[in-house]
Amino acid sequence: PRSTLFPYTTLFRSLDFAIASHVIEHTPNPLHALEQVYNKLRPGKKLLLVVPDKQLTFDEGRELTSLQHILFDYYRPSRDRDLMHYLEVFTVSFPLPPDRVYRGIKKAFRTNQDIHYHTWTYESFLEMIEYSKTFVSPWSEVWSRPTLPDKQYGGEFYVVLTR
Repeated sequence: PRSTLFPYTTLFRSLDFAIASHVIEHTPNPLHALEQVYNKLRPGKKLLLVVPDKQLTFDEGRELTSLQHILFDYYRPSRDRDLMHYLEVFTVSFPLPPDRVYRGIKKAFRTNQDIHYHTWTYESFLEMIEYSKTFVSPWSEVWSRPTLPDKQYGGEFYVVLTR
């Protein structure tokens, strides 16, 4: 099943703005989530995204999510691929003791425990946004602010997309 930033049905082109702070990394299918928000915004209205930079979070040891991976998630969603995210989270970001890894991952996956499915840097996220703009949702404008260099500033970057 495809994920969404909004769990409730909203009428097509009914929103003036949407804010997703530390949300998109929790979606198994971020391009689809962006597409859904795009379809819910009125023309000229905005989506604000606040996204953690993997280099400044507990995800720093994880692999960067490639655009190719994001495209597989969009065009060919796979629960098996989602399982690999759980494996990575519970062996890299929040390692479980060896005797609990299998059981812990199995339970987290079965119950859809909230995790960061994807990790980005400012640059890699903008690559996904450019793809979205070109092939999925024709955002009319993209504004962004890069990650500030110190964790004390939150370890996040900002992107505003205009429909």
